[in-house]
Amino acid sequence: AYPELAALYADRIDTGAPNPAYAGVRSALRGLGLDTGRFGRPDWNPLGALVAPGRRIVLKPNFIRHWNPAPGGTLDSVITHGTVLRAVADDLDVY
Repeated sequence: AYPELAALYADRIDTGAPNPAYAGVRSALRGLGLDTGRFGRPDWNPLGALVAPGRRIVLKPNFIRHWNPAPGGTLDSVITHGTVLRAVADDLDVY
């Protein structure tokens, strides 16, 4: 489903549980107008215009401890979900 990830996963691209965050991350990168001419092709590189080859990117997720005093309060709004981190990290690993 994601031709740009074929180089990363090769013949394992269709294994494992589906991660709907991939579609969201991919849609966000496309929505930002990044490399729209090659979207949907194996050579799509949405971060190519932002990061020179050989440079590094630091991925800083939100892993903070937060106390919500409201009854039934959750941590959902302050922690980046792991599925999103995986989708972003895989996109970075490809390029």
